[in-house]
Amino acid sequence: KILSKFRWPFFLGYVASLYVFFTLPSEDLPEAVFYANDNLLHFLAFLLLTLFSFQAFFPSRFSFFCREAGGKAAAFSAFYGAFLEWAQRGVPGRTGSFSDWVFDLLGVFLAVVIFRFSRLTKLVVRLD
Repeated sequence: KILSKFRWPFFLGYVASLYVFFTLPSEDLPEAVFYANDNLLHFLAFLLLTLFSFQAFFPSRFSFFCREAGGKAAAFSAFYGAFLEWAQRGVPGRTGSFSDWVFDLLGVFLAVVIFRFSRLTKLVVRLD
């Protein structure tokens, strides 16, 4: 119950941190980032973003967010990924890339699969 009070601040903080990280000039990035697989980082960042979006949108007391929360979370994450790739175009040493966005979308897709599977298993448990 206590954690549910912090789902929106946590979600918004994660969204803001992604923006900051994705729009830092390349010379300001930590050296460890250059040793990591860029595609894997995009995949994991958007897998987490989508899961956090589900958590923020789904158990909300606002009816707009409760209906079709999974689709809204996935759409938000996909559009946010496209926005971040577009925003990188003007950052020194960074480029927006379609392949990065594809890996963002793969992370979103896996999160949707996880979300749908967890919702189906909860439904099956309730029916038993």
